[in-house]
Amino acid sequence: MWQLVALNVLVYVLWQMPALRGLMAANFMVSAESVFGLRLWTLITSAFSQFTPTHLFSNALGIYFFGSSIEAAFGRRRLWELYLGGALVSGVSHVAWNLVTGSSVPALGASGAVMGFGAVFAALWPNRRFLIYFLFPMPAWAMVGLYALLDLTGMLGGVSDGVAHVVHLAGLGFGLLWLRLRGYWPSVVRAWRRRPSRRS
Repeated sequence: MWQLVALNVLVYVLWQMPALRGLMAANFMVSAESVFGLRLWTLITSAFSQFTPTHLFSNALGIYFFGSSIEAAFGRRRLWELYLGGALVSGVSHVAWNLVTGSSVPALGASGAVMGFGAVFAALWPNRRFLIYFLFPMPAWAMVGLYALLDLTGMLGGVSDGVAHVVHLAGLGFGLLWLRLRGYWPSVVRAWRRRPSRRS
């Protein structure tokens, strides 16, 4: 988990070097142009690429809070598999969105892969609580569900807020698919059966 954080920090530092800005833009951002230009590695490298301190901090927090439990449960190899799979699916989804909408805007960031982490975490540990913005307590299932709803609204509403909503949703979908393909779905069912219910 810490290796993922370190790689994201390293790539962020490289972005801050003016002499490397052109190289970074060509190789660490994903778009239809980059993929059809056969820079296929951008489907993965873009998921290690944060351009602002806030972007880096929020994704590093997600990697830490979600990734630490996932790594403890399934091991480092599965953690990397989930991250890279989420990155790939998110990158492909952005390229598809470029083609559907006619947009040429590239994407970067770990958010798609982190949403995959969030989906797995919320599915397996739905009642663990987080402090949203360090103020508002919320169970994992509600927090991830809220972010998914905001992304769905942003995508369907065509909101121009600079956020790749389709990338987030693709990452979330991959996380759930990963649970199914890896045979962890029975654990999800047990976790949700253990959720406390209100009684009148």
